[in-house]
Amino acid sequence: MNAKPLRLLLSCTLISWSAMAADITQLVAGMAGYESGASLEPLSRIEILVRQSVGKSGLRNDLEVELTKLITGNATYEAKRFACQQLAVVGSDRSLPAVGELLRHGETVGIACLALGTRPSAKAGAVLLEALSSLRGAARTQVVDTLGDRRDTPSVKRLADLARDPDLTTAEAAITALGKIADQPAIEAIARLRKEANPVLTRAVLDASLRVAESLAAAGNRKAVAALYEELGQPSQPLFVRRAAEAALRGIHQNGSNR
Repeated sequence: MNAKPLRLLLSCTLISWSAMAADITQLVAGMAGYESGASLEPLSRIEILVRQSVGKSGLRNDLEVELTKLITGNATYEAKRFACQQLAVVGSDRSLPAVGELLRHGETVGIACLALGTRPSAKAGAVLLEALSSLRGAARTQVVDTLGDRRDTPSVKRLADLARDPDLTTAEAAITALGKIADQPAIEAIARLRKEANPVLTRAVLDASLRVAESLAAAGNRKAVAALYEELGQPSQPLFVRRAAEAALRGIHQNGSNR
């Protein structure tokens, strides 16, 4: 291919990409006033572009830039919620400051968590962890839940502290999150909570312990699973827990003897 056709091809490609970027800007800006019950067509078109952006860094970047503008502007709550859902897919650390701003306000914490819940970024986890210090009530619980869903290991120490928070809802959420994370520090934190035997937190601690047992079993750590179930089978535990632990131990021993 000689130089002239090549320059023509590159020129057409740039024009086409520029037109698409302009379309994205207009499309995202046009949904800023979206409310529930309105036409879903603009949202559907953006969702299609998000799906098409896989492996296309330029398209993903353009989408992230425009969606970030939307959540920092005067868009409706519903529009910002939708934008955060899409940023969960196309978002990068570049949009973290804007999403972090949403975490500062109780009414938008939930939608910010939508953007960060599945993002594989250590910086995203750090933004969530930092937000815990300034949040209270339901907003803080939402962030705790998100850290657990992310299995955010750097947050274990903070979650272990929150597991003893005077606010029962916060404490229970932190214990649940530790059970989801289930790395060694989280397992040790839950073991300490079992020893403390706070009756108010019994159900949450037992549920987290069972989650840990499932994680250990999935990792093939039969010895640790058996030790945990033996502890849960002690007379100090509620009857339903002892029975479940005894049944699980029988299954472990039977499976071991069949090998």
